[in-house]
Amino acid sequence: MRCRVAIAWNPLTSCSGGTWGRKMAPPASTAVVVDGNGVFVTGGFRDTAHFGSSALTSRGDEDVFVASYSTDDGTLRWVVQAGGPELDVGAGIAIYPDGTLGVAGIYRDHAYFGQTKLTALGMTDAFVWRLRPPTTSTP
Repeated sequence: MRCRVAIAWNPLTSCSGGTWGRKMAPPASTAVVVDGNGVFVTGGFRDTAHFGSSALTSRGDEDVFVASYSTDDGTLRWVVQAGGPELDVGAGIAIYPDGTLGVAGIYRDHAYFGQTKLTALGMTDAFVWRLRPPTTSTP
């Protein structure tokens, strides 16, 4: 499948399933990866971010989000967050051969990635988070 993705406040994807756009307010998308299983987006958000009918609230200054959309019609499949009390942002995303996602970015102070707590050694540290996509969809 060949797709084009524009990263902005309103990502637009052209795939064999058609063209669709999704406004993600207020998060900022910083990276997108597409495969036959979906469109995966990461970035950061402050306060409350709306993804379709789902909303996430940041745990502090800014949190990481990872969202999955259907390549057919852009329907949100799921969205998760990670972070702590300070600045946390996803800056890159990739798909491993086994279907898990690799998300890279930065965090300050400490941040939670699932049940794992990372504590920064300096003011800002980098992270690589291996994420298994949820088996259930976000309502």
